[in-house]
Amino acid sequence: ASDSYTWKHPAWRGRETFELARACLGLDIEAVEIDPTELPGPLAPVEVVLFLGVFYHLFDPIEVLERVARLAQDVLVLETHEDLQYVDKPAMAFYPGAELNEDDTNWWAPNPECLYALLKAKGFAKIVYQTHPLSDCRGIYHAFRTPALAAAYLKRPVDNRRLFDLGTHEGRARIFGRYPAPFGARTAIRQAVR
Repeated sequence: ASDSYTWKHPAWRGRETFELARACLGLDIEAVEIDPTELPGPLAPVEVVLFLGVFYHLFDPIEVLERVARLAQDVLVLETHEDLQYVDKPAMAFYPGAELNEDDTNWWAPNPECLYALLKAKGFAKIVYQTHPLSDCRGIYHAFRTPALAAAYLKRPVDNRRLFDLGTHEGRARIFGRYPAPFGARTAIRQAVR
């Protein structure tokens, strides 16, 4: 387990929370205090990497995704804020200030097409998408090195209703561009393209 920002933040007391969970669950997990931009640092590759709620907080998320992907031997589970779901090509929204949730640590929000393309480019052969149970502005990506690993790890079938196989036309059709453009946005997009 690694963290830096939330583990050091006095209001969140993240390291205390982590230590409490580790002790209560009896987990044998090495803890390393490291910023994601410094990965892999002393960390060696492992079978499963959880990269949860970090991507959109990074100023250079693609560089850090490259570093995190190298640590994942079997699967990378990535959860992040999403935006521009109505754009029918890979895209990311940039928030130069506190535009996203009045938080100036939020920099980027990719759309599902963007993260799918990034994960494919980082060597993941099968990518399964799951809608976030609490917010339709967030997504969970299960990126597997091989289809055989996906079959071994997944405990429920990919049905393109709860778990979406982004490697299939049906899975992509259900997730990519699933929201209509905001009022006037399609006209603005068409004009910008011209």
